[in-house]
Amino acid sequence: MIHIPENSDTIAAIATPYGSGGVGIIKISGHKALQIARPLFRPKHTTGLSGTDALHRNTVFRSHRLYYGYLLDPAANTVCDEVLIAYMQAPHSYTRENIVEINSHSGPAVLNYILKLVLNNGARLAEPGEFTRRAFLNGRIDLTQAESVIDLINAQNEQALAIANEHLKGGLRRKIEAVKKELLDVLSLIEVSIDFPDDIHAEENIEELAAAGMTEIITVMQSLIRLYDDADYLREGFKISIIGKPNVGKSSLMNCLTEKDRSIVTNIPGTTRDLVSETVILNGIPIVLSDTAGIQESQDEVEIIGIRKSRESLKNADLILLVTDTSGQLTQDDFDIFNEVSKKLIILVHNKTDIIKADFKNMLPEHWKTVLTCYISAKNKQGIDDLRQKIVQRLNNRANTSPSEMYVPNLRQKLALEKGISPMCTALAELKTQAPYEIIALNLQETLSYLDEITGLTTSQDVLDMIFRNFCIGK
Repeated sequence: MIHIPENSDTIAAIATPYGSGGVGIIKISGHKALQIARPLFRPKHTTGLSGTDALHRNTVFRSHRLYYGYLLDPAANTVCDEVLIAYMQAPHSYTRENIVEINSHSGPAVLNYILKLVLNNGARLAEPGEFTRRAFLNGRIDLTQAESVIDLINAQNEQALAIANEHLKGGLRRKIEAVKKELLDVLSLIEVSIDFPDDIHAEENIEELAAAGMTEIITVMQSLIRLYDDADYLREGFKISIIGKPNVGKSSLMNCLTEKDRSIVTNIPGTTRDLVSETVILNGIPIVLSDTAGIQESQDEVEIIGIRKSRESLKNADLILLVTDTSGQLTQDDFDIFNEVSKKLIILVHNKTDIIKADFKNMLPEHWKTVLTCYISAKNKQGIDDLRQKIVQRLNNRANTSPSEMYVPNLRQKLALEKGISPMCTALAELKTQAPYEIIALNLQETLSYLDEITGLTTSQDVLDMIFRNFCIGK
């Protein structure tokens, strides 16, 4: 465990979001936290305004108690706010240092005023993520738990929140530690064979045991990497592209699904020239909807750029809503677009059913009838709820995994796993070709170092800087 020395800086920051609100918090962490806060606080039961008066009355701050009173400006001898103060004595705090939290009314003026008083009294303004960084350096949490804090803050839905909480409780760390234990067992077999070859009994098949262990480790690491790829929607949302030829009602559908006038709607074909995106939540599933330019043959330079962007959107889409116009004839553009996306996950959305052509359904090709289909009127908002249900139905297989079973690594952790698998696979191949055990052991130790990098045991200073600068000041 790394301890920050008592003579290190005591840090402070506003720990609540900027803006007006009911309660704001200024957090102070470090050896001098109480020493800095005490002169600024006057308990409710004391008389007079000065911090000295409170000191003379020997105010005793017990750990993990709330104290009600006033926050003072000693220089002006004035009260700046009515507050609650909490003192958490080391090591029983978030950072394992002494912590004081000042709960005041929220608002830029009052919070900045109190922070200025704290800084003037001996604290230093905290850097982004410095409180959590100290929690990590002091051994209260490992690096996967530290990273889960920012995931918790940035969670856009309940599932992402549940997974972040699993990691905050050490779920991913325990998974990595289990892999590491298995690896150490294999490594010990190899190293015993190197150091004490005469003590290995003939009936003990070291190579078979080691190969089985390596194969299991590789399988677990690969499954964790797949979880990252499968859970991409938790970070960025499922990508849904609304496509079709011009003037079929794509923008009207976009506005219905987002429940806002996000896209411009006119009777003029080709109004949408650029990609218009909006994030929505359907049944707890985060979705990024993209309204695209109508796809057709065109000589208009601006429209051509829009169509190119539409096709780029299709490549990255998890689901495509292919919109047609039921009030007229299906055209070659409709068929060409269908053929272009037929290998993707799609829902056919037949729009303008309020003025549907009588024989429209008879015009549909037979192979279109096997595709999940929804009939709507975006203009009258008819069939939109049915479409939402079909969208959720299409996406549910990927979105339905139990968070408690998803130890989803972030990109840094995924890359470390990928790097760690490589020497492990090399070691397994070397074992089968009867390479010297010393070489096999070196590859296993390399994999071990990448696992330690995930939990923070061997992580470089540059990587730590990169991780914690993504935090907000005050966390």
